[in-house]
Amino acid sequence: MQKTTLLAASLLALSLSACTAIQRGEQFDFPLEQTDALSPVKVQPGRTMFVQVPYSRSIFEDDNELDTYFDGIDLNFNSVRGPNDKVPNAYRDASWLKLTAVDAPTGISVVLIKAEIGRIVNNTKVVGDSVNVRYSEQFRLTYKVSVDASYTPESLSPEAANWLRDSEMSRELKEMLSGDLAYVRLSFMADKKPQRAYITVATSETKATK
Repeated sequence: MQKTTLLAASLLALSLSACTAIQRGEQFDFPLEQTDALSPVKVQPGRTMFVQVPYSRSIFEDDNELDTYFDGIDLNFNSVRGPNDKVPNAYRDASWLKLTAVDAPTGISVVLIKAEIGRIVNNTKVVGDSVNVRYSEQFRLTYKVSVDASYTPESLSPEAANWLRDSEMSRELKEMLSGDLAYVRLSFMADKKPQRAYITVATSETKATK
């Protein structure tokens, strides 16, 4: 009788484990998807989250030196069979983009897990036998963001405060970012040229959900 009870309990535990849903951000292949690079990444102290952040192509380019990479992205027009169909977005690997340095508050770490470039289709128009599209080009970067359990928010550095003051963000967003959010500066090497990007990390539940 005891063996039967133990077996039943084990099967129940396995069943519950199998039914536990994986939440976005818990695995690198199922990251949180940011809508833009300005939205804060939400990571509570003591947690690690995987997050996917889109950046405009111009962030990592001075002129048109990345044409060779983006010209290699092929859109799939075969998926369009009627006037209401849409050409899907297309991505390709961009492992040539390297994260070379991370300037973050003590207790926060950011690691680049995956880099991709893509063509984002904004409009698909079918005219007779032809399909016309409008698209934008962007980078899609997946980060592993970790916050120590003992982390406490720091004040913005003078450089960060100046950048925030001079940026073209809305007043509401500036007020939000000037609070207890971590400002992270990321240095990259793109096609042998140094480039820079930023993310902010919301470590307070109140700040993260406002």
